[in-house]
Amino acid sequence: MSLKRSSGSGTRTLGGSDGGAKVGRQELYDELKKLAASGAGFTPVDVALSIGAGEPQVSRALLGLAGATIAPGTLSLIRHMFLDPQQRTMAIGV
Repeated sequence: MSLKRSSGSGTRTLGGSDGGAKVGRQELYDELKKLAASGAGFTPVDVALSIGAGEPQVSRALLGLAGATIAPGTLSLIRHMFLDPQQRTMAIGV
């Protein structure tokens, strides 16, 4: 996880003391998206290589969590790409 220094409102401090790295909300969300994208790519492989009956269930839950993390960014991207409400509705529907 790469930590960038950030100042202003919306920053988080990582670490127990005041000397911890301050990470802005956007940087934290970007790292979370990277983690979710890698999780979404890893879980189908994990299901294919699973031995027991419980492993696919856990992998499916992780896949749902990864999808729930990626979905807001995708909808925001669609919102900014399609300014016309009718086109936006079509893009989300497809």
